[in-house]
Amino acid sequence: MMIVVTNDRKVEGNMSIANALTPSMVEGNQQLYIPISSLEAAGAQRQDCYVYFDLESYAFFEKVKEIIQTASTPKGVFRMRRLQKNVEKYSVTTDVFVLTKLLGEAKDIFVKEANGDVSHLIVTINFGNGCMAHLDYTTADREYIELEWSGNGHIIEFNTDDMNPFYPKQLTNAPLVYDAEILMKNAHPIKPELLLQLEALYKRLTGGGRS
Repeated sequence: MMIVVTNDRKVEGNMSIANALTPSMVEGNQQLYIPISSLEAAGAQRQDCYVYFDLESYAFFEKVKEIIQTASTPKGVFRMRRLQKNVEKYSVTTDVFVLTKLLGEAKDIFVKEANGDVSHLIVTINFGNGCMAHLDYTTADREYIELEWSGNGHIIEFNTDDMNPFYPKQLTNAPLVYDAEILMKNAHPIKPELLLQLEALYKRLTGGGRS
């Protein structure tokens, strides 16, 4: 039996869904797909437990990946703007990790952070070979993602408001729904090397300035 733990995120697809990870799941023999926030509770020793990352569980990002991957070596600029209820460095780390798998090793990471009434974080990444990413995170009372890729003969522009089926566009998260099939395909086995990669990226992001 396969179970996707969502922490209240909606998932589309024919899957068994649990809103939270429970002790019985951890002790059971189900194949689990968990968000990064449940990693510690699940433990790192289970062979049938996979961790998934927010960004690569959306159908729209899967389409963007397919277009970028038509080039053997991506060259261009990737831009993303996110509005989130909480801007947390570890969730930003998983976004950066996903982009390194798509665009290559992060040669340089620049971080700019401003804390006031609204938390605002900007991350600029140089992947080398003419490829860069600019990520902008802002705390807000809703969730929103805007993507742009300009490179390798392609220009892609996308934002989740344009996919919103409700009018007028109110505070709905219709496009911000995980696709169960994509989530499972992109989920990562919990291995020491994965945890080390995430920890290394987290340290580079929290160190501030250039890394």
